[in-house]
Amino acid sequence: MNETIEVELKVVREMWYNPDNYNGGYSCETKDTDLIELNEWNNFLIKGTTAQLQKKTTYKAKLEKQVDHLNRTSYKILFIYEELPTTREGQYNYLKSILTENQVKSIFDTYPDDNIIDLIQNDKFDYTKVHGIGEVLFDKIKTKVVGNLQYQQAISFMGQFGIKPEMTVRLSEHFNSAKLLVERVSENPYCLTEIRGIGFKKADAIALKMKFDKQSPHRIRSAIQFVLEEQSGNGHTYVAIKELLELVGDLLDIPEPIIYKYTKEENKRYHVVDEKASLIRLYKAEEFIAKRLSEFMSNSTELKIDIDKFIAEQEEETEFKLTDQQKSFLHNIKKNNVNLLVGYAGTGKTQLTLFLIKLYEELGINYKLLSPTGKAARVFAGYTDRKVETIHKAIGMGRENQDEIVIKNQVIIIDEFSMVDSALFARLLNKCVHDNVRLLFIGDDSQIQAVSAGNVLFDMIHSLKIPTTKLDQVFRQKDGGILEIATSIRTSKKFIDSDKLGIFKYGQDSIIASVPREKVAAGYKYYYKEMLKKFNQDDIMILSPTNKGDLGTVEINKQIQKIVNGEDKASVERFETVFKEGDYVINITNNNRAVTPEKTFTSIVNGDTGFITYVNSETKEVTVDFGHTTVLYAYNELNNLLHAWCISTHRSQGSGVKSVVMIMDKSHKFQSNMNLFYTGVTRCKEMLAIVGQAETINFAMRKKANLSRNTLLKEFLINKIN
Repeated sequence: MNETIEVELKVVREMWYNPDNYNGGYSCETKDTDLIELNEWNNFLIKGTTAQLQKKTTYKAKLEKQVDHLNRTSYKILFIYEELPTTREGQYNYLKSILTENQVKSIFDTYPDDNIIDLIQNDKFDYTKVHGIGEVLFDKIKTKVVGNLQYQQAISFMGQFGIKPEMTVRLSEHFNSAKLLVERVSENPYCLTEIRGIGFKKADAIALKMKFDKQSPHRIRSAIQFVLEEQSGNGHTYVAIKELLELVGDLLDIPEPIIYKYTKEENKRYHVVDEKASLIRLYKAEEFIAKRLSEFMSNSTELKIDIDKFIAEQEEETEFKLTDQQKSFLHNIKKNNVNLLVGYAGTGKTQLTLFLIKLYEELGINYKLLSPTGKAARVFAGYTDRKVETIHKAIGMGRENQDEIVIKNQVIIIDEFSMVDSALFARLLNKCVHDNVRLLFIGDDSQIQAVSAGNVLFDMIHSLKIPTTKLDQVFRQKDGGILEIATSIRTSKKFIDSDKLGIFKYGQDSIIASVPREKVAAGYKYYYKEMLKKFNQDDIMILSPTNKGDLGTVEINKQIQKIVNGEDKASVERFETVFKEGDYVINITNNNRAVTPEKTFTSIVNGDTGFITYVNSETKEVTVDFGHTTVLYAYNELNNLLHAWCISTHRSQGSGVKSVVMIMDKSHKFQSNMNLFYTGVTRCKEMLAIVGQAETINFAMRKKANLSRNTLLKEFLINKIN
């Protein structure tokens, strides 16, 4: 173990400092020369994560001695803080670092017998009595004395428990002050779970280091919430009490009866109804969904249109003959204010949606088209030739005035509805303010479910309370194999024998390369290069069910980067990902205040894809052209970007491209299932290549995802809708 020492030091010079990750290096001097190995300039280097240190300022520090391969000595910062001077002479010199001699003299003349630092800290310092000190200057003094000092003390305190300075700053901002952070954590370390990035286990480790009572109410309540949050990450909106007690008991290693009484108390974050424990935000979201849908349906009015005449006119104009299923949908639309349109790939949802839009336009009814993600919105806009927004943008999520934003349109049509979770759906319904609002939800119940908690489409269908049109008649695709393969996957109809090896063509647009695992990498590279001869990079999508491993998205993107982007490009590295000029990338967060190169604000959403047009290697900033807007990413924002040549099948949901390379390797058997496979294949329009093993394909087709989740929405719908 490296040697640890505690010293008092003074900063001589800042060698470097990166405010993005709070990493810095400083040349220092000390009187504790018996503890420190000085260099030839009689000083020493300290480095590590810390709030920015000030030149000529004295600090107390705990350091760890380090020696590199060239036998050079430096000292890693374990924690460091500025100690407040207690003597009047020390305080005089301390204030001289930010004020003039005359200003400091005026302060000490005004308060000849007081501890100046204590006055400032306790808000007892009246700057109006001091000549030469105004409000602005006093704020500067207070920030120096209180703000910086508190940060240093908080960083030292939290550093004992492995919390890095950048996280301490975030925590201090959350609790409004560094001082309050220390007080709150000392009283209840589980308050840290309020902040994204610190979970129960980290907070619990801190609490146990602090010798916190293992049966503390704070600990048990926090553990209950943690388990409920963890289960919501698996899609569930409630957990049965019996299972909850087992999970919490295993986590805390305390008897279940002790835990049980905390499930019965009033609590702001979770509650229990009928032996089902839910996070209050999810319980209220699903209850609200049922309430609003019930209101909308009870207000249903018939559209003033002859549907049969309209259908006849559209069939003649488009030469597209509607099936009885499709005709029944339009009759439902006429009668009901809330409708579901559920259909598989190739069943005519697109054409039916176009007919519906034409109907509303003929009636002069204003409508809004929505999708859950940016990619899905572009696909929806592509086939309707109409403006489409993401749900997040339509409801103003992330905007400063989001509470004022409402949706005034009478008709709202949401595509790719299987991707919508309970919380988002509740927010959407809350924004619908038209007196006679009409809602249509379009989805495919064979696709994978929403990533977040809830099973909205499934619950709405199976409640039997929402008028639903199910399209299951698939129209054959002329000379095409994509639709036939998709249908075979959905119906678990084998289309290749498991022992087959080789290259097999299906129709004019599909290929299955059934190859040994060691040849899969060469296979996806080959088909990607073949697709590049015909399509642009943003027309091609490689899909993998996982991000990890040699056939996961991260490694595949590294390999494709070598193929399409040369070595001699400006680049920047963040978290072991190298971004280069010319790279194809995807944004993974919604941001209504993204910054443009011109320093104005713009909006981007999760799923937006574009190309890096400029990398500033000095400032480590990256400029991305998303087509509809250009965004400047600072270094600390690059974690919001991923390479987009290969994405996970989950992330692809709602998107559509001309060509897809799909990885179906035996190493992915655990992640693969029919629904994921079907979702991936149905992203493709013109050219499909499946690379893997025939046996893996058949294994996935036999394995259907469990589409049931522990949710309350179905029960709420049954109870609230007549």
